[in-house]
Amino acid sequence: MSSSASSSSSPAPRRLRTSPLPCGAYTLSLGAVSAMASVAAVVLAFSTDNWTHVSVDRAAATREAAGRGLNLTEEALRRDHRYFDRVQVRKSSNFLLNQSPT
Repeated sequence: MSSSASSSSSPAPRRLRTSPLPCGAYTLSLGAVSAMASVAAVVLAFSTDNWTHVSVDRAAATREAAGRGLNLTEEALRRDHRYFDRVQVRKSSNFLLNQSPT
């Protein structure tokens, strides 16, 4: 009797299978958008390369100062920013602002 009672009741609803990972279309579209954004960032980085590396030869600066009779101390060589290597923006980048260089 128990088998006939269970067969007369409505069947249990089927459970849908869900994947813990996102759908393949979402993953592919996210990857495509990320790839286009990264290519655009690389193009922008290479097209706006307006930096110049300035190297300072401290020994030559010391010899030049001694030849001119200037007092260039070791303290000045260690602390003054003019005697360190640096990177700076080129002066010729004014074309971006549509201005003539001064």
